[in-house]
Formats: sequence, C-alpha cells, structure tokens
Amino acid sequence: MRVSTVLAAVTFATLVAARAAAEEPPPPPDESPDGPRGIRAVDERLKKFLDEPSESLGVTYVGMRAGYAIPFGKMRSSLSEGDVMMDENVSGAIPVWLDAEYAPLPELVLGLTMIMGPAFPVAAAESADPDAELSAIRGCPEGGSCSSFMLRPGAHVAIHPWPQARVDPWLAAGLGYEWFLFKLNDSGRRYHLFYHGPEIPNTQLGLDLRLTKSTWLGLFGAFELGRYVGCGMRSNHRPQGCNIIDKRWHEWLTVGLRVRTLLWRIRRSSAVTQRM
Repeated sequence: MRVSTVLAAVTFATLVAARAAAEEPPPPPDESPDGPRGIRAVDERLKKFLDEPSESLGVTYVGMRAGYAIPFGKMRSSLSEGDVMMDENVSGAIPVWLDAEYAPLPELVLGLTMIMGPAFPVAAAESADPDAELSAIRGCPEGGSCSSFMLRPGAHVAIHPWPQARVDPWLAAGLGYEWFLFKLNDSGRRYHLFYHGPEIPNTQLGLDLRLTKSTWLGLFGAFELGRYVGCGMRSNHRPQGCNIIDKRWHEWLTVGLRVRTLLWRIRRSSAVTQRM
C-alpha cells in the first residue's frame, strides 16, 4: 500500500514537471538584440570607437586672423638721443596672421604663423633735419610722406582643454622674429629704416565658436615681447651706418578675430591623408 502510494506521488510529480516544462516559452533567438549576436555587434562598435584614436596620426588646420595692434615700450636708447619710444613712430598696426597648424592630439596643437601688415606712422611736429641721421628722426615730419610695415614669422604651441565643445577656449605660447620697416619721403630725400630682433615670448589666448563640423570663428588676444638687436638705414638709396648699442624691450598688444578650418585628417591605417 505504502509502495503504491509513493509510486503514484512520484508519477504525479513527474507529470506536473513535464507539463510545466512544455508550457515554458522558448529562449530568445540569437538574432535578438540582447542575444549573443547583439552583444557581439555592440562589442565591435565599442572596439572600433576605442581603437579610432590610435589609428589617427592627427589633423591639420589652416587659419587667418586680423586685428589691431598697439605698440608699447622702447625701440632703442642712447646717450645722444635718449629713449626712442615705439609710439613716437607708429600709433598702431593692422596685422594679418596666417596660421598652419598640426594637432597630434585633440588637446595639443603645434603651429607656424606669419604675421604681416601696415602700421600707422605718427605725425611729428617738425620736419626732418637734412643733415640729421635717419635714426634720429622720430615720427613723420610735417610735409613728409611716411609708411610703415611689420613682418613677424614664428611658431607656437596651443592647448585646447575642451576641443570637442561647441565653445572652445584655448591658450598658446610661442616665439618669433620681427622686422619693422619705416619709410620717409621728405624734402626730396628718401629714407628707409628697419629694425629686427627676436620676439620671446609670445603669449596668446582665445575663444572659438564651432560653426560647422570643421570650421571655427572666434576672438583672440596676443601679447608679444621683443627686443631689436640690429638695424639698417638707407638715404637716397645710399646705406648709412646703424648700430643699436643700448637695446631695449618693446611690446605689441593685439586683439582681433580669427577663423580656422580643418584641412586634412591623417590616419595610420591607410597610410594616406584624407582631406575633409
């Protein structure tokens, strides 16, 4: 009796388990987004995303800037002439900056810059002494015709803390070399005077706004500290002696606008450059 009761109970439990197993829904197929194939696809996309920076050798940019520069400091100094100030010869300048940049990392940019543009001579109260040396002339004498030009090639390193942001602030530091030219036509005589010297350091800051995927427009400011170490003079196409014995420091403070665009993206995988 007891044996038959146990067998009946075991048989009933087996039937219940078999029915429950038959009614359980089948497992989701592999094609489900949560199945093995879906997980594999997500892993491949993630790997591609993570591996993409290692495949890139960097990007290149080109840009142009324009602004207004104000001079400070001294051009030179001597016992006979005293201090010759920058603003005694020019009141300001409109430099145009041409930039070529390479970014090995999104946050790090290495660049070359050519700065050039006209400066505005200051009108002097008295005309030039025909017997005076050109270096003693300050500003543009009354009745004379004057022009001035600046040229400054250089290099810089820029840091972009948030390169992917729509608003991209940046800081830069660099060095360069400056040529400053001053021409004067007065009383039938033609004077040419130029100064040259290193520009160390050159500090910059700016704020760029992303307009498109590869173009930025923004504001920038720059402070250049330099010192003229040499000069040259010509009067009616005849060279004159020019020496800077007491060298002095001068500065340029520039503010303006800049536009920058992405030119090339360099990838390691194809070993070629891809133009954007």
